[in-house]
Amino acid sequence: MMPIGAVVEMSATFQDLGRAPRLWREFIITYQDRVLIGSDGNPTRQPDEFWIPHWRYLETYDEYFYHPAQIRTPGGSPGHGRWNVSGIGLPDEVLRKVYYENALRHLPSLRTSIEKQLAQRRASARAVARR
Repeated sequence: MMPIGAVVEMSATFQDLGRAPRLWREFIITYQDRVLIGSDGNPTRQPDEFWIPHWRYLETYDEYFYHPAQIRTPGGSPGHGRWNVSGIGLPDEVLRKVYYENALRHLPSLRTSIEKQLAQRRASARAVARR
């Protein structure tokens, strides 16, 4: 159970969440109005390479796939997450909330940035679909 009023974001936890997909799928669906997607990495350098594993985790039931670690040691090696993960296949209505609706509700000043990210994501998804 999550404390009343608490909001969580996933950032550098995907490698950990992907190890118990059924548990985290149920948690995210239960608390879908209070979960945000975040990042401790730098998605601006190569956004497709960075975000596609995140989307794959959230949107599919793919099993045992590589998800790059966001936390790195000073030498550049993964700080954690040296294992493969399995996707959780969230419903579309939950994905909309996790991807942007919750952020707009809790942080309304982010609207322009989120709309830009959504446009990039849609373009990336179309490019992947054409492959």
